Amino acid sequence: MKRVTAVYAILWNPKKTKVLMVHNKDTDTWTLPGGVVEGNEVLKEALVREVYEETGLQVEPQTIVAVNERIFEEKQEHALFLTFQAAILAGEITILNPDEISQIQWKSTDEANRLMPYFKAGIEVLRTRSVPYTFQN
Repeated sequence: MKRVTAVYAILWNPKKTKVLMVHNKDTDTWTLPGGVVEGNEVLKEALVREVYEETGLQVEPQTIVAVNERIFEEKQEHALFLTFQAAILAGEITILNPDEISQIQWKSTDEANRLMPYFKAGIEVLRTRSVPYTFQN
């Protein structure tokens, strides 16, 4: 079984009432912006790259707020998902790759919870939760 690591960014609007989400064409699902870490990347580098590729935004990764894991039997993949709190530094929300992303929208916390039920305690708790992360190079 292949190990896959993916990183995602939780980006809040200024009042922290809505979260930025992307609609993925290949799976017909809404997720936080992010994706698979490439072999030569550290987690924060991958997050910056993936968020830019999906939204056109430049972000600064902050703390890890959630760790999820899933086994995809059909793909023979064991996936580890790390969600970072991140801050928007610059850019305009833009679909840079329309073959992968069909929409980008600010979603209410209620809608985000419905679309992402794997955050069992709800997305709201991710505003205040963090896990220490250090790249030890």
